[in-house]
Amino acid sequence: MLLTVTLALLGCGDTSATPRDVSAANNPRAEGAESHDHTGAPLTDRGEAGHDPDVDDSADERDPSAAAREATAHEAPFAGPTAIVAGAQHTCALVGGRVRCWGGNEFHQLGDPTSANGRGRSRASREEVRGLSRVVVLGAGTHHTCAIVEGGALRCWGHGGYGQLGDGGRDDRPAPTTVPLTQPARSVAGGDGHTCAVVDDGSAWCWGRNDLGQLGDGTTTDSFLPVAVSGLSDATTVAAGRAHSCATTATGGALCWGDDGSGQLGDGTTTSSPVPVQVLLAPAHAAAVIAAGDNHSCAV
Repeated sequence: MLLTVTLALLGCGDTSATPRDVSAANNPRAEGAESHDHTGAPLTDRGEAGHDPDVDDSADERDPSAAAREATAHEAPFAGPTAIVAGAQHTCALVGGRVRCWGGNEFHQLGDPTSANGRGRSRASREEVRGLSRVVVLGAGTHHTCAIVEGGALRCWGHGGYGQLGDGGRDDRPAPTTVPLTQPARSVAGGDGHTCAVVDDGSAWCWGRNDLGQLGDGTTTDSFLPVAVSGLSDATTVAAGRAHSCATTATGGALCWGDDGSGQLGDGTTTSSPVPVQVLLAPAHAAAVIAAGDNHSCAV
């Protein structure tokens, strides 16, 4: 589900520490798209990936090469994707079990080892991520990307400076590297410097940066390997913002943890929490999916 975010981040024009209804009257119908930070990539009714009508193509004069990359990515519909995710400067699509990425590649978030001056080369063309097939779920952080393949194995690549790739180190990875989870993964989301996943038994695991408790393990200690989110045993989906994380549960509940400086945890306060807190959904409302931005969250 694409949640269209403009200057009025919550769709109601003000800041709120509890969930607010957002009118869908002016939102185009689009599904299967996730946008982290500033990049948006909606799917149309026909399953095509194209230009977001809310993006001004003429505005980017600061970097001609960046404008060229954006223009190329928007030139024609991209038929066939079943999911699209976006980081700060890159976008990836799931097409027939394979992943195609384009945009910024400074940290190898496109899964392309080609480099210039030690950094990955950005590209406008939609190339396949090498060595990756049978993908069923995609997730993207600011400068890293993750994929779940058939059978539940989770692989991540790109920026690893905070341990967000979950492979025990802090190196950037130009190729998918396996995250050592104890059970098959079924949902994954990337934040700015951390990543979270839900596995088959309903537990949630996070790794990477934890300065504001975004890993949910009750500490503020970074972890280069997955750690269990405290007290969460029936999670169904997970979302990650800049420094907070959220999950939906099998009973329709929603919980969030980490940074709460703008009320993004949805518990009615602005107090950050290193363990999950209950989102105060309206009575008789259940959450099916949740999304997290830099400093806000939305649930459907």
